[in-house]
Amino acid sequence: MGRRTTGPEAAVLRMSQLFALALSAVAVTTSMTAASVRAETHNPAPATILTINQCDQQHGTPSTSTKECFCPPGYASLQQVSGEGWTRKPVPLCIGLRSPGPWEDVCVASGSNTDYYDLPPEETDLVRVFLAAHGVGECWISARRIAPRGALVRRLPGSSWNKRIEPDYKKVPLVLGEQEPLGPTDPGCAAIGGPQFGQLVIRNCSRPLHHLCLYRESSSLLTAFCSPGEYTTRYAAPQQHFCYTVRELSPDTQFWISVKPEYEKLNITTERTRQLGNELLNQFSSITRKLCPSEMLPRPSDTQIRLVKRAQNALSGSGPVYGCAVFQRKALSEMGEQTPSMHLYFDKARHKLFLTVYEGWRFWREKSKDPGFVCYTNADVALIRTVQTSQVRKFPLHRHHTHRGDDDDDDNNSDGADDKPENAEGERTMYEVRMVDSGSPGQYWCEAHLVPGLKHLVSQPVLAGRRPDGKSFFSASVDLLMDRPDVESIRLSTYEKLIKEHIKQHKSSQPELQPVFNLMKSTHVKRVDATWETADQSGSHTVRLILHVVMKRVKSWGNFPSIPELAANEIGKTHFLLN
Repeated sequence: MGRRTTGPEAAVLRMSQLFALALSAVAVTTSMTAASVRAETHNPAPATILTINQCDQQHGTPSTSTKECFCPPGYASLQQVSGEGWTRKPVPLCIGLRSPGPWEDVCVASGSNTDYYDLPPEETDLVRVFLAAHGVGECWISARRIAPRGALVRRLPGSSWNKRIEPDYKKVPLVLGEQEPLGPTDPGCAAIGGPQFGQLVIRNCSRPLHHLCLYRESSSLLTAFCSPGEYTTRYAAPQQHFCYTVRELSPDTQFWISVKPEYEKLNITTERTRQLGNELLNQFSSITRKLCPSEMLPRPSDTQIRLVKRAQNALSGSGPVYGCAVFQRKALSEMGEQTPSMHLYFDKARHKLFLTVYEGWRFWREKSKDPGFVCYTNADVALIRTVQTSQVRKFPLHRHHTHRGDDDDDDNNSDGADDKPENAEGERTMYEVRMVDSGSPGQYWCEAHLVPGLKHLVSQPVLAGRRPDGKSFFSASVDLLMDRPDVESIRLSTYEKLIKEHIKQHKSSQPELQPVFNLMKSTHVKRVDATWETADQSGSHTVRLILHVVMKRVKSWGNFPSIPELAANEIGKTHFLLN
């Protein structure tokens, strides 16, 4: 198998080195950088906002600027909005532009689920005209790689956070542009550029580019941390410290106010709070099917009337209500609240992974049933994969002792049920993280966003893996000869495909390695260890890859006299995970 393969991407696979281990432990094959996974909240450095939202002006006579109240602070509307109320169509497209700087998660605070590659052609044209009018060249979007050669992922909050991006280029007016050379530790961040901003390109994350943020949501209201029937804003704003509710003006409401001193009437000070009150009233009408005018809406809105007419049969004789008020209570403050946290524990005895969440009610979530966090692993070729979790137990805390498991391997077998930080108070919930069957162990971590402000929270990563169940794991180095110059930009998935094709094509020609091939179950490329140009100056490059090889359990090494390195380099002989 030392011969060149045919085809444009000829490769030489040095099978004499396939099991001559480059590494003796799985821990060093992980590609996550310290900057991408850490157990602390992280906020991007503030960037200058170039777009202006007129909605936060002092409240007075409604003006034409109220259309921008559909947009988060710092976002401008790209469409004229006709009609009354938030449920009117079309839902406006809002744009936020930030001054040039290195790539950051500056769009997270809006709570948006919309990015440039999500837009239909007609709205893409609106954005292109706006960018050209403001003299913008290439600009960042909310996507990046979290590890070198990894998959491009979304960086917008919610369940799609870190989801792999695979645009349908037949429908989206984008083409992939040429990637610029990246440093060995620079994963690469996504930008749009080229003629008519029609190229999706990967750039060095430290380049100073404008940041483009987009927002299009049918409602700015989320239940999030509030009680059932209460709402807060999905975007970061002073209003996100409050929970809002609508009450019918009746004797019952007067009694409710007397026993609920924490509630006060919504104070209309800006166009934004006025629009927020209107939306809450419309939301109330949508749920209760009742007309609910107030001093903010001197008569029932067209939206409310339409909703009630649609459900007249459901009213069953209950008369309409002609008086409602919006109330608010201060639910959060920047200081004084217990800091939320997440801690992972790998139980090496049971080969199970547990996550303990403290103060999870502070997590930003689109739906009340969402856990508010997502967990991931790098145990596949894309270097990021979402994993499922299931709740095990929820209970209050009563004890105060030191949290174990982060720094002491001897205590890393705890399931976390009795562990907590020294200063933890309040709610605690434990989940089981379902590890993937990737063959060899990998890193696992979880991420969330906190309210107020949608601050980013990342757990400490933990190395974990399923029970071997009759498998053996090996690490190997492989040298690949590539007849192409762009070896630095090739993803690991491409290298893995080449390795598998080459093994399949040539294993029959290596009878001395047949016992090895018969036991091999899978091979996975974990990282690129080094690249260098060949000495013949032909433009070819040699790429040294680090692989994990999964094999059936080897009971005796006597069948492998020609490969003595196998026994000495089995993963698990020197690592606690797979003892």
